[in-house]
Amino acid sequence: MGIFGRLFGRKPAALAADAPTPRHDPRAEAMTVTASPERVESERQMQAEAFASIESQLTTSGMFKPEAVPAMMSAIRANSPPFTPVNAHLILGKKARPDAEGVRITLADCLAPTLPSGAEPATFLQQACTHSANLARNRHALLRMKGIGIESVRITFVKDTGACAKVKKLTKKYPIDNAPVLPVPDCNGKRCFCAYKPIIPGLDD
Repeated sequence: MGIFGRLFGRKPAALAADAPTPRHDPRAEAMTVTASPERVESERQMQAEAFASIESQLTTSGMFKPEAVPAMMSAIRANSPPFTPVNAHLILGKKARPDAEGVRITLADCLAPTLPSGAEPATFLQQACTHSANLARNRHALLRMKGIGIESVRITFVKDTGACAKVKKLTKKYPIDNAPVLPVPDCNGKRCFCAYKPIIPGLDD
């Protein structure tokens, strides 16, 4: 008898030649949760705000041809459907959604003839997408919390992921109408996943 037999009394089913085929268990199938109409509308508004902010930043940065900005925004929108991260993968040469490949463009074709000193267009573009989406998403999170009666929040962030020094100082309780804007202005975190945590009376006091 082998080591498995000595330890467990028989050969493991996964290694046995005559092991039966596992039966299909419908409970293991993925579950889909349908978002409410209100949540869908909130997501639509959030993305509209994020896209408007990104477009404004691309236009005023001086890094990109003005005539290329509409195509850049089409690429960003195509690969950022509702309830997914806003990204510029179709411009930065990264893997993207197959159904969005038709609007892929190259960053080089979008660059202005002369770039501002020290400009890093790829970094700027991705940060514009991330920051704008987080700004809009956090604002709408506050609105949803306020809509269900939440009166106070705390700032949370994921430790050890490059959160900026500013957000680490925002640890006190804030009335929901006076909560600091997130991400904080001039955030320099590499991966700053800051968010609002609702304070539930009787549970979080």
